[in-house]
Formats: sequence, structure tokens, C-alpha cells
Amino acid sequence: MKSILQDKKDRRCFLCMWLHGDDSEKLVLQEHHVFEGTANRRNSEKYGMKVYLCPKHHVGDIEGACEAVHRPDLNDYGLALKVIAEEVFCQTHEREEFRAIFGRSWSGGNMNSVILMGRLTRDPMVRYAQGGEQQIAIARYTLAVDRRRRQGDEQTADFISCVAFGKAGEFAEKWLRKGMRVCIHGRIQTGSYEKDGQKVYTMDIVVDTHEFAESKSGNAERDSYYDSMAAGQQGSAGRQQDPLSEEGFMNIPDGIDEELPFT
Repeated sequence: MKSILQDKKDRRCFLCMWLHGDDSEKLVLQEHHVFEGTANRRNSEKYGMKVYLCPKHHVGDIEGACEAVHRPDLNDYGLALKVIAEEVFCQTHEREEFRAIFGRSWSGGNMNSVILMGRLTRDPMVRYAQGGEQQIAIARYTLAVDRRRRQGDEQTADFISCVAFGKAGEFAEKWLRKGMRVCIHGRIQTGSYEKDGQKVYTMDIVVDTHEFAESKSGNAERDSYYDSMAAGQQGSAGRQQDPLSEEGFMNIPDGIDEELPFT
């Protein structure tokens, strides 16, 4: 069995291990193509989207029908296998390539999905990496996302590190600039790296899509509003300084971007 999910010599049921921690080898195993339909089954074969399942977890029986992947009316295990297969595939391929092959994404809209709206704190930093025969764009930027506040409270924000690959990275390079308000959809990705002998943990939003969230007229009104606020504060001694800069987003603490490596 050709598989990117399980070694062909592994005689264990994928779901027995995942659901119950059962590492025992099975006398009877059946190959399961993770994606159904004639075209997707063929692509599952081509790209190794297959696992070994015991009869209970594959087609089910009287006692085990509730855990069979071919019983979507009783469980979500078939969907979970699709999400796992997509994530493994996307470790070495672009998500856009997965969508082109299998018709859609099962991961982004299910287990790990994030939607944020905020302003770019700086222009995207873009580099290109070799991906097969093509160069792949990798764009990084920080999004300032306002926190909900009560009337009279000072405005605060969270600064979220975002990374966009491939077509999404090219879009960010071409269209996104410091101060723009955008809505992004993606997923959380965690990682770590060594710095001065210490392990530093990171969290990024891997962006799948961008949407502009403010019109040109909205930008003009925003700039006018912040200019008037700044003028009023300059004439009022003792007032607390507004946390928002002239560009319309919060001032970033020094060094926040240097904490994350550009990789």
C-alpha cells in the first residue's frame, strides 16, 4: 500500500491506534481510500491518501457500526481522516494544490479555522522559496486586532503574526500595505526555535484568503477622525495619550516583530 499516512508494513488499524491507543497488529485489515468518488479515489491512490482499517472501523458490523468511517450518519471519523490527510499533504505541498486536486479543503472550515479583522502594522515582508520547479511566495506581517472594550475604557489590541504562502503570499505582496484594514481567514500554526540556548514557542495564523474591509472613503473618514483626536489631545494637558497612531492603528511595542524569526 502506498501511503503518506501509514507505512505499508504497518499491520495496525489506523483508527484503533488513534481512537483507543490500540497498537496491536490485526489479522484482517482493509485498505481505505480517504477521499471518495471516482476521481478522488483515483487521486487518493496516486498521492497515497490511504490507511489500513480493521473491518469494524472500515465498513462496520453489528457491534462496531458506530465507529465505521462509512457510517457518516453515526460519526465524524471519515471527516477526521480527511482533515489529517490534508494536513500531512500540505506539509510538503501548497494548500491551493490540494484544493485543485481534491476540489475543496476539509481542514480550514472544520477543526482549525480562524477569522480575524484588523490593520497591518507594517508592509508585508516577502521572500521566495524554491518549491519544486517554481518559486513560492512567503509573506509575513503583523495584524493589530482591536479588543472589545466598554465605554470609557482605553482601546487595546492584540498583535497577531500572520504568514501567507503561494498565491495568498503574492496577493499580500501586491496589494497589502501598512495601515490597511483587512479580514483574513486561515488556521493556527504553532512552532518553536532555539534562541540563546532557550526554546522559544511561536504561533502564527497561516492565511488562506484576504478580503479588504474598508473602502477609500472609509480610510479618509478614519484619517480625519484620528487627526481631530490628535489635535484635541495636543491642546489638553494631562490627558492620556491616544494609543492609536496617525495611520489609524495602535502603536506597536518596540521589538515585537524581532521576537519572531522570518522563516
